[in-house]
Amino acid sequence: MKNLALTFLAKHILAMRNDAYLTGHPEWHDIIQEAEQALNESEDPREKMIEALDNFAKAYNELVDTWHRTPSQLDYDNKLSYAYPFDKSFDELEVPGWVDDAKVLIRKQILADSPIQGSFPDLGISKKN
Repeated sequence: MKNLALTFLAKHILAMRNDAYLTGHPEWHDIIQEAEQALNESEDPREKMIEALDNFAKAYNELVDTWHRTPSQLDYDNKLSYAYPFDKSFDELEVPGWVDDAKVLIRKQILADSPIQGSFPDLGISKKN
């Protein structure tokens, strides 16, 4: 219970960080630093896990929503539509690599539609008039 009260107090102090009246207090900077330190020391790692899970769920829902609202005609060769390997776990998939590959594919499609001319070796594209 002590950690919960300390966390609440530290968050309350940090919420007032830029209060015009309090910033003039000669010890305000030290108080803010101590509140930040207390918050860092008192934060339960399980709360960080809950926050990470919330962020993961939000990102997943945003991706699914965007994925399903993207017109299929934007995916010229259906590479993106079938790019997600649903038969693999997150560990097998190596999510960061899959995300990078999907971003490159989308950027290639955007570039293919643009009037910009030039060579883009990172994307394997060369556009000429």
